[in-house]
Amino acid sequence: MIDLRRLTTLTLTEPAEACRSLLGLQLSAQTIWTGFVLVQVLYTIVFLLQAMVLPTVDPLFGAVPPFTMLLSSVALQLSFAGSTTLCGRWMHGQGTFLQVLVCMSWLQFLQVAAHGALTVLSFAIAGIADLLSIVVALFAFYLSLHFVNEVHKLGSLWRAFGVTMLAGLLVFSLVILLVSRLT
Repeated sequence: MIDLRRLTTLTLTEPAEACRSLLGLQLSAQTIWTGFVLVQVLYTIVFLLQAMVLPTVDPLFGAVPPFTMLLSSVALQLSFAGSTTLCGRWMHGQGTFLQVLVCMSWLQFLQVAAHGALTVLSFAIAGIADLLSIVVALFAFYLSLHFVNEVHKLGSLWRAFGVTMLAGLLVFSLVILLVSRLT
């Protein structure tokens, strides 16, 4: 059984150690895929709730059907996991797609929990919740650098930054290509 509280605390305080612990669980492919889908469903629910109850969320997103939002999230996350794997391997990393996917799913789960809490907090103090949302995004990026570094055994957060930026550029290019082909 996974101790989520301990893993959460470890992720927030010692992200590299948390990544090693997560990878050390040697989860089956079925478990990783199930967790991935669960996180995507939770993400979709939280995002749609935010769109319904918070005036600060772009109303355009509230008009997106939930299934479309879910499929978009799945496609984006799979694309980013794949490109992070490819770019990491290109930079002589050792991580596999499933290792990257389990780490990304865990980090996204923590973000879902944080955004759920921020949604509730926004009812009390909206301005602070908006500021904390930016802090959460920046901290999530910092954590992801540690996880990419550990998964690929790059030995440097700067190399992990390079892998992450290249992966983001690759996904962005694919999205632009796809949009240009559809229009």
